[in-house]
Amino acid sequence: MRAFDRIHCVLDTSLKYRRVLAYMNLDYLYAGLYAKGRRVLKKDMLDLPPKLISEIQVTLIPDHKRLYDQLVEEQLLEVGDRIIDATEAGSMYSKSQQLLLNPEFFTDTPIKKNAIFEAMDELLHSIGGRKVLIYAWYTNSVSKILQRYSHLNPAVLNGSVQGLERERMKQKFIQDPSCKMIVANPKSGGVGVDGFQAVCSRVIFAEICTVPGAFLQAVDRLHRTGQKMETVNIYLLVVKGTISVKLRNNLARKEADGNKVTRDKKTLLAELTGQEILDGLGD
Repeated sequence: MRAFDRIHCVLDTSLKYRRVLAYMNLDYLYAGLYAKGRRVLKKDMLDLPPKLISEIQVTLIPDHKRLYDQLVEEQLLEVGDRIIDATEAGSMYSKSQQLLLNPEFFTDTPIKKNAIFEAMDELLHSIGGRKVLIYAWYTNSVSKILQRYSHLNPAVLNGSVQGLERERMKQKFIQDPSCKMIVANPKSGGVGVDGFQAVCSRVIFAEICTVPGAFLQAVDRLHRTGQKMETVNIYLLVVKGTISVKLRNNLARKEADGNKVTRDKKTLLAELTGQEILDGLGD
C-alpha cells in the first residue's frame, strides 16, 4: 500500500489516518491493470439481429404548444434572474415532459387533440398488429396510454405492480395472443425482465428516457439473446420545440442531465423550449 500511495496518491499529511485527496499517474495505473485484459462487446459475442432507432418528429397543435410555452415562461419568471439550482431545474424538466402527454393536468381548458397520441396511432397502425413494448416515465402517462389502447388488452409494468402481479403481467404479454401491448416504466420494466424478446421486436418511447443507462437497459429487454423475430425497431417520439429535444440530445451524447448542477435562466429556457437543435430537426 505504501508503494501504491507513493506512486498514485496525494495524501492529507496533516491527519494521523490515511485520507486520499487525489490520484495521480493514472495512465500508468491503467496500463498495469489492463496489460493482459481485453474488452469484449456484446455485439461481438452474441449472434443478434441489428437494432434500428427511428426518430418520429411530432408537432403539437397550437393550443397545446401555447400551454407548454406559457407554463415554461411562468415557472421561470417565478424564480427571477438568479441561478436555478438542480432541484428547481429538475422540477421544471419533470413538469415540462408531463405536460406533453398530460396537458389536462395543467389547464381547465380542454386540449382538443394530442399530436403525440395521433403519431402513436399511426405508428401502431404501421406495425400491423405485432406486439409492442411502450415506455413512459410518469404514472399518469402510463395510465393514459393504457386507457387509450384498452382494445389491445395491454399489460403494465411500473412501480405500482409488485410481486405476483408483476409476474402475471409479464406472462400475459408473452403468452396471451390477444395482449398486443405492454406499457412499462423504463426503470420498473427495463431491468430484470426476460422473455419479451421471444414475442416482440418493436419498442416505442412515448416519453424520452431521461437517463441514457436506463434507455440502454430498456432497449435490451428486446435486443438480447433469444430475439427470434427480426431487427429490433426502436421509435423515439420527439416533440419539436419542447424539452424532449434536449432529452433526445442527451441520449445521443450518452450524458445525463444531472451532470449540470446549476443553470442560468436563459440556458434552461432554451433547453425546455427545444431551441438548442431545432434547426437540426427541421421546422
